[in-house]
Amino acid sequence: WSYDGQCLLILCSTTVDKTNNNYYGTTTLKYVNMDLMTSADVQLDRDGPIHDLAWSPCTREFIVVYGMMPAKACLFNNKGQAIFSFGTGPFNSITWSPHGRFLCIGGFGNLAGHMQFWDKMQRQKIGQATARCSIYRSFSPCSRYFMTAVTFPGLRIDNEVCLWKYDGTLLYQLKDFHELYQAEWR
Repeated sequence: WSYDGQCLLILCSTTVDKTNNNYYGTTTLKYVNMDLMTSADVQLDRDGPIHDLAWSPCTREFIVVYGMMPAKACLFNNKGQAIFSFGTGPFNSITWSPHGRFLCIGGFGNLAGHMQFWDKMQRQKIGQATARCSIYRSFSPCSRYFMTAVTFPGLRIDNEVCLWKYDGTLLYQLKDFHELYQAEWR
């Protein structure tokens, strides 16, 4: 749901691809506007899976990461139309800052941890970094900091927490955990 509860994204998936282009089936995305009582397919310009999608925390815009690797990330408006491309890369996740200005588009989990930090208002990349093997990521409540964590049992060694500036500058790295299960902002 959008931040105001008036728009909805529906991710539809099938386990079979009748075109035989994908072993894992197909995914499509529907956009529903409750104000206008309309719905439409979100048009994606690349074939392949939808890896992630996320609503802006303060507008009716959303980002979708989609397509075969390297995946593409696009910003869509309140009509479900693409309005900006963040380009392609080893992406499978989107993390918005709480105030909605900054975001991180990255490749976590089974990808190498490459992160791109963007200023959405300026539509400009403001930094990049790598948080290898990271599973968890989150912006701080004030939106000025970003945290990544390598946690157990996802990885049994090298558990760590890294704190970054909103532009991807590494500020602090906390290592030497025997088993780190979780890291959260307080």
